[in-house]
Amino acid sequence: MDSSAEPLARLEERHGWNFHFHDEQNWELYIDSLTDSLTFIQSVKRDICDKAKGWFSKSGPAAQQQQQPPQELRGAAKTAHAEQADAQRREQKRLQSMNEQLSAQIEALKATLAQQNTLMVSQARVLYMYASPRLPKDYKIQQLKIKEEITALRNVVPLDVRRATARSIRNAISNRGVWLHISMHSVKDGAGLLFEDSEGTWYEVKNLEHMKLLLNEGGDIHIEFVFLAVCHSERFASIFHDAGVKHVVYCATEVSDKCARQFASSLYHDLANGLSIKNAFASACVVAKFDKDKAQYGLLSDGSAWLSPAMTAGALIPRSPLQPPGQLKDLPRQAENFVGRHDAIHAVMWAFACRCVVVLHCQKPFGRSATLVEIAHHAALEGRKYGGLVAFYPDPAPGGLLIVDDADKPLAGDGLEVLQRHLKHPEAKLLLGCHDQPKVDFVGEWMSIPVALRPLSDEDAAELFIRRCRRALLAGDLWEPEQLEGKGDPDRMIGLEEISPRHDSGKQLMEMVKVFAGEPGRVRSAAAKVTGGTPSLQGSLARLVLE
Repeated sequence: MDSSAEPLARLEERHGWNFHFHDEQNWELYIDSLTDSLTFIQSVKRDICDKAKGWFSKSGPAAQQQQQPPQELRGAAKTAHAEQADAQRREQKRLQSMNEQLSAQIEALKATLAQQNTLMVSQARVLYMYASPRLPKDYKIQQLKIKEEITALRNVVPLDVRRATARSIRNAISNRGVWLHISMHSVKDGAGLLFEDSEGTWYEVKNLEHMKLLLNEGGDIHIEFVFLAVCHSERFASIFHDAGVKHVVYCATEVSDKCARQFASSLYHDLANGLSIKNAFASACVVAKFDKDKAQYGLLSDGSAWLSPAMTAGALIPRSPLQPPGQLKDLPRQAENFVGRHDAIHAVMWAFACRCVVVLHCQKPFGRSATLVEIAHHAALEGRKYGGLVAFYPDPAPGGLLIVDDADKPLAGDGLEVLQRHLKHPEAKLLLGCHDQPKVDFVGEWMSIPVALRPLSDEDAAELFIRRCRRALLAGDLWEPEQLEGKGDPDRMIGLEEISPRHDSGKQLMEMVKVFAGEPGRVRSAAAKVTGGTPSLQGSLARLVLE
């Protein structure tokens, strides 16, 4: 422990007090002065007692036998003795009163500091960093429910939301006065991590040694608390702890989005109510067990019980470069059970890296409108480049992303002038949904990049069909009765994990959905007819299309 902190440590250990200060050194000097005052009072009391004992020894019976003063002197001595005794009693009362006053001041200071600590912790801020890119199906990883997690944590502590990139994490650990919360996916049981780039697409850090270099090179690690909402993140946590972060909370196993945000909410709630790191973590673990959360959470700590004052004082957090989030526009609701379209969304976001205008086009009903809505919600998520700055025409999006569905009509009429005015802002982007691919750049001087929306893949169509059926899809639905031999139990339910060419059932279903020609609307319409009373499909979906 630092020598300057020893007086506080002695007081905390002796009296069970807890001091959190805006300026720890000034409060420490004040406490030392009160302690010195009490020590001085005690020494004065001892000096008075010693002098009184010396006086009584000189005027006691033994001294009287050696020298018998005259009667008048003995009377004067008695009077002086009485007066000195009275003076001693008055001095003792005065010192006792001073002692009580100083004790009262310390108790009042203790109550003030406790109230100030509660106030400062209630102003705690969390720098929330996330990576939730849209991933190819090869990863078999669902997107994180970032919106739900942000909402849940904001009910407990204020959040500053940012994307988790290598650069943003390196900048974050150099900040003073924030708690860092990182939410992302790990791969290969924690051997790698998935980040987002500037356009919200993914890249993988396959070697955690790169993260070690990122954290250790350059020094200046000021952040003291990190929460890793990442599956299998024990090795990741060790890298943060070894780099100098005092307290790191992590999950050593898989954990669902819901369980992770509930655990984080419990932890931040207890920290915001003045509990120590150790007690807040233990309390959150108990709550998780009662909620039947099977994840295994861990805490790496340097042994100190409390977060530094700067982390709990909202006023001390540097507000630059952390800017307040924009106001999210009212966007259309996302399509239920939206699947696939990773390639199209990825192509659109990458196109915006080099052009202001992108055209998503398809002549057939391949779900263009639903894809535009999905792109809007993807781009508008807080922390991303256009967070809070996305709107659908005719709503304005100054300096942001404006999306126009069925753009053939607005571009042919007066709407063209509106779109041209929008693009005059240096940061503005325009996404057009068109029936046909534009043959010329008809939005003034700005060159457009066309992105074709392809038919839904057989794998995506099979997944959508299973999700939209009103009853479970069974193995007996995939083959004709004479083909069921060797296929196992015909009443076995077909799961989403079987949608793959590696599985016979998945391969068969992918062949069956070709009848929908990659049109999501036809898949949804046919699946809605598969109810509890529907007989076995017997390996054909043609009947559902004709009905």
